[in-house]
Amino acid sequence: MTADLQKLAATLPDKQLWLDTRGSLLSRSCELFGLTKESFVIRRFDTPLICVIGKPAISAIKEAVSKSVAEVEVLTYRESVAHVGSALSDWQEEAAIIHEFSNPPDIKEKITGQVRWANENELLWLEDEFPELAKDLLAASPFSPIAAFFVENKPVSFCCSTCESESLWDVSIETLPGYQRKGFAECCARFMIQHMFEKGKQSSWGALKSNTASLNLAKKLGFVPVAELYLFSRLSS
Repeated sequence: MTADLQKLAATLPDKQLWLDTRGSLLSRSCELFGLTKESFVIRRFDTPLICVIGKPAISAIKEAVSKSVAEVEVLTYRESVAHVGSALSDWQEEAAIIHEFSNPPDIKEKITGQVRWANENELLWLEDEFPELAKDLLAASPFSPIAAFFVENKPVSFCCSTCESESLWDVSIETLPGYQRKGFAECCARFMIQHMFEKGKQSSWGALKSNTASLNLAKKLGFVPVAELYLFSRLSS
């Protein structure tokens, strides 16, 4: 990790609100744009995400976007929303609710069903029908175990960590079409939360305001809202 990345990570608190930004810096898999004393832009190499902190030069935001894939999303904070919006005037903006979950005293007892860790070979079958999901899970697998719910010996729902700091991890869940609303994602999330809790890591759950299913599951699991972030994405053509 370069000295600049270390120093930047150290200036931000290890809290849910800053997990994406600090996790990006600590991952070593990113580059910086427009670095000043109070502002900078981070572009992740391993996931289509850009984080904007403060009010860096508009040119720095646009340069980071120009080097990214089409589906990249730009994350920022309340004080920077208008500034980022002026750089991405043809993008859509939506708030995301950040949740914390600190004390899971009985979560293991609530895990039911065929949930266990999935290995790489068990994920490969997704490549034909769900290539983007397979790509994301296989990219995460060297850094995070993949909790999966199995139906007829095939994994159909998943939970893994997409971002980590010294004390936090970010919950990521996906369920295949046809297997949703059956409680499979809940089982996977509980399994992964327990695992990370035993490692001394607290959970962070982020969900767009429009994603009522994710918000409802977070509440059911015991998460509580603590902050808001803002996500910019390209308008669908």
